[in-house]
Amino acid sequence: MRDGRTVKRFPFVVKSMDMDEDIQVPQEAQMVENKTSRFEIETDHGKEAQEIMSAVLAALREKGYNPINQLVGYFLSGDPTYITNHNGARGVIRRMERDELLEVIIREYISKL
Repeated sequence: MRDGRTVKRFPFVVKSMDMDEDIQVPQEAQMVENKTSRFEIETDHGKEAQEIMSAVLAALREKGYNPINQLVGYFLSGDPTYITNHNGARGVIRRMERDELLEVIIREYISKL
């Protein structure tokens, strides 16, 4: 709203914390709740993921942990303490973002169906 007029193509107004004036957000820039968002990863990290998972699985098994339970805990929570520090496995698994690592694992699983 400026000078007492409402601009019809900008129905959404955001109050700025840094400035004294309102920020007009175009309708096409507003979030539409009924559309599905796309998530795409363009880089292939297959070989790196395989190396990471091999090292982490070996370390978890050497320490007597159930690798499935520990990895599920890590992937769901993001807490690296689910992964043992043995042989640097905790640092190894953090070399790749969780979502990227999980994407490679799921892609590999689906390709075998």
